[in-house]
Amino acid sequence: MKVSSGGGNANEGEMIDVVEIPAQEGRKFAMDESINKPVGVLFGVMWFYDNVYDRKVKGTKRKDTE
Repeated sequence: MKVSSGGGNANEGEMIDVVEIPAQEGRKFAMDESINKPVGVLFGVMWFYDNVYDRKVKGTKRKDTE
């Protein structure tokens, strides 16, 4: 889904660090308390696993949608 190198819009003073994490390690990253990250990142990562990764890669469905 990547469409550009990322990093924000330099003309607007944005400085965004792009961190690529393999999908197999994303949950570990989200739960690692030694890595400082915004709460929104945690919600985004967990949403991805609940709604995309588990369904497409593992072939599982969410319990609340069965």
